Amino acid sequence: MHILIADDDPNLRTGLGVLFGQQGFQCTLAADGEQALNLIRTNAPDICVLDVMMPELDGFELCRTLRQEGFLMPVIFLTARDSEQDQLEGLNLGADDYMAKPFSPAALVARVNAKLRRTHYARDALLQPAQPFTMAGIAINPASLTAHRGELSIQLTKREMTFLCLANLKQGEALSKDHILDHCWGRAYLPSSRVLDQFIATLRRKLERELQSPRVIHTIHGVGYRYGTPDS
Repeated sequence: MHILIADDDPNLRTGLGVLFGQQGFQCTLAADGEQALNLIRTNAPDICVLDVMMPELDGFELCRTLRQEGFLMPVIFLTARDSEQDQLEGLNLGADDYMAKPFSPAALVARVNAKLRRTHYARDALLQPAQPFTMAGIAINPASLTAHRGELSIQLTKREMTFLCLANLKQGEALSKDHILDHCWGRAYLPSSRVLDQFIATLRRKLERELQSPRVIHTIHGVGYRYGTPDS
């Protein structure tokens, strides 16, 4: 596993590099946010541990930029700013966890490993094609990432297919937004539930004949989404 650690404190940065190196990680170290961004763009690590208060580009702005550029690896913030408002700001920007300094090195290792397990679960789900199936008259082929509605062929992304496989497997059940995010993104937090709502809106535009009367993806207000009728 490849971890990027960005902190302007050289002692902490080096110490964390040694700690995670002893755990078998490949470690990339950055002294500021700008350097970290360039290294992430080049090396695409599996997970990032970022200090919030860094020169050049602070951790919040770095995380915002990563999410805007489509990087979905887990991000854990390390910071002396431990107010609830700061934590919420970090999580809303797309971070997965937030540890206040001083922190337990063992706890940080445990959190990193937990985030990676969740990410790998979702990645495995994206790579495991199910058998073809039908949803509301639409033929779904996971192996080719395609759907067919009559003569119309629809190209789907891996994440869209993962969601459809989950919804079909749990037909008739209301899937919570957290369940969908965990299964399809593999991260405990996203910038907001609007990310999922926008994802569903895009998928509906691909699949539904009438957006005002969806047949494939039903909204369950206050809960999440469902395919099929209850107890179907």
